[in-house]
Amino acid sequence: MTSLTDSDIGEAIGRAADRYVRTHRQASMATVSAIILFDALRRDIETNGRRSVTAFSRPQLRDAMAAHPSWQGKAFEETSFNTVPEDLGEQLEGFSHEDFVGGRSWTFRFRGPTRKFRTDKASSELFLEMNQEAIAVEGEAEATAPAAVPEKTASRRFLVAAVLMAVVGLAAVATYLLSRRTAPPSQVASISLAVMPFHLVSGDGQLEFLRIGLADAIITELANHHQMRVRPTAAILGYGAGGDLRRAADEQKVDFLLTGTVQVAGGLLRTSVQLLQTGDLSPVWGDRFDIQRGNLLELQDEIARNVANALQLRASATSPGGPTTSAAFELYLKGRTTLLTGGEDGLLRALSYFESAIEADPAYARAWAGLAVVAANLQYTTLGTPETKVWKDRGEKAAKRAVELGPDLAETHEALAEVYSAAEFEWDRSIEEGRRAVALNPSLAQAHDSLARAYAHLGIPELAWSELTLSERANPLARADVAVSRARVAFFAGDFATARAQYDVALAAGAGPTPGWQYPIVLFRSGEEGRALELLAKQQTGFRAARARATEAAIHASRGRRREAEKAIAATLAVDYVDHHVVYYLGAAYAGLDDHRSAERELRRAAESGFPAYPSYETDPFLGAFRASAEGAQFMSGLREQWLKARSRYVR
Repeated sequence: MTSLTDSDIGEAIGRAADRYVRTHRQASMATVSAIILFDALRRDIETNGRRSVTAFSRPQLRDAMAAHPSWQGKAFEETSFNTVPEDLGEQLEGFSHEDFVGGRSWTFRFRGPTRKFRTDKASSELFLEMNQEAIAVEGEAEATAPAAVPEKTASRRFLVAAVLMAVVGLAAVATYLLSRRTAPPSQVASISLAVMPFHLVSGDGQLEFLRIGLADAIITELANHHQMRVRPTAAILGYGAGGDLRRAADEQKVDFLLTGTVQVAGGLLRTSVQLLQTGDLSPVWGDRFDIQRGNLLELQDEIARNVANALQLRASATSPGGPTTSAAFELYLKGRTTLLTGGEDGLLRALSYFESAIEADPAYARAWAGLAVVAANLQYTTLGTPETKVWKDRGEKAAKRAVELGPDLAETHEALAEVYSAAEFEWDRSIEEGRRAVALNPSLAQAHDSLARAYAHLGIPELAWSELTLSERANPLARADVAVSRARVAFFAGDFATARAQYDVALAAGAGPTPGWQYPIVLFRSGEEGRALELLAKQQTGFRAARARATEAAIHASRGRRREAEKAIAATLAVDYVDHHVVYYLGAAYAGLDDHRSAERELRRAAESGFPAYPSYETDPFLGAFRASAEGAQFMSGLREQWLKARSRYVR
């Protein structure tokens, strides 16, 4: 189990402070007081290991403010300072920050006194709650044996610490702290919901995008509530509008289903919505909304707000970067629907919708994020062509603009993570953005899968395995995709038996006949060389051809077939494409031909260009003779040192 250190929590508090400052009026006395509170909490944790209470009297807080670098020695009036606790309480009351630290999701919530309680001495405290959701994967100790990790997980939410800054005496602080020691169930319980595709009664083809688009918009809006776990849109795509609700309730494993119909009534869109409890499919809430055709944004807001009220969810903070016009919102919904349902053929159409949405509303962060995701997909599908760099540059520019416009939107960080991941070597930056995305919305299955891919390439299989557990929890129907990803993690860790077992699961769950480019190698390791070479021979275009030829070279070299190996090496070099997997298997081929100098050159290129997964190099049978050579021993020693250093950034 990944252990949590005081430095982990200190780092998370620092990020919470950064976000607080970004979203509040800077240089105000209340904001400076908040910075001092954050710093005091961090120092207290680092010094006392979360075992003591940080408390300030009013004079102590005033002195701390005057001495703090954020205040920069500015003077202030005593009468102004008297209102700081109430001003700070007003700001803190609506602030909540989620993060991912030490293998756990953390929620930081702040509370404080407000002006209406100015005379209530008992309400004069300020305090911080840190609630964690620990993802405990049993048997998670072996880095090179993900097969030993059971797929069952246990989630626990509990209050780790409550640190109070008081403007009254220590006795009142201690009394209040004891009263907060255990959070009531309503504060820590999580509600799960699936929003079903909407049913279009009118049959109007121009409104077809609402079937998925409206559901997607409501999913996004409800995901802002931290007590809510909403199934991602990808999880509900397979259901027909008004389909089998009992089957959906069982498959989605949620507490509630939201269903709805849309029809044209005169000049209005008439939308009927029902919130159902999945136990007996009994209605919890229902309503009808009649809106003008151009008021889709209002419709989404109304439905989401009413669902939140019906489930008694706390109000979520409004983040910048949302649409300001219904026209831009409708174009965005069309783009999202096309992206989610159109496959590779729909990418350029989705791109056009997102571009039009941005033209209608240049500050629409989610539209920029949608454009970035499309560009990342096009970057991957055009690997090995001159277009690759064009899409890479465009995707990164769009994603960074999305984050700038919507720094607290999970979708913007998810988009930037996808852009970095598509580059196949910017793993650290992909992990950084992916963690921010899932901290803001743990239900982003794709973000968890992207994190797993990054950890697998870095040679940290236990973290990759945990992310895939979270991905499957967010989308229980993505069994085939998660199994392929698990096979990849096991493959990179050198556990070919588990990789084969997971590929079998993927094939049984409906994955394609060649569920991953590593699949032929797994077949080869399972004794099915003929089938492996047959599948590799079918790959004749693009980056897949380069990887296939390099893999053929490694297989032939390991069998002592020098002529065939050299022919495959020449064919690999003839393909106008190279990545870290291509050069890795070129290195493996040279290793099989006892050309250790060339093997070391290519393997070093692989490690330096995005594949530093030491466990893969250490366990790969293709590299046995190379590891025993002088060149190999020196290379492996240096790679292990670099891997341990990189690993220490994420595993403590």
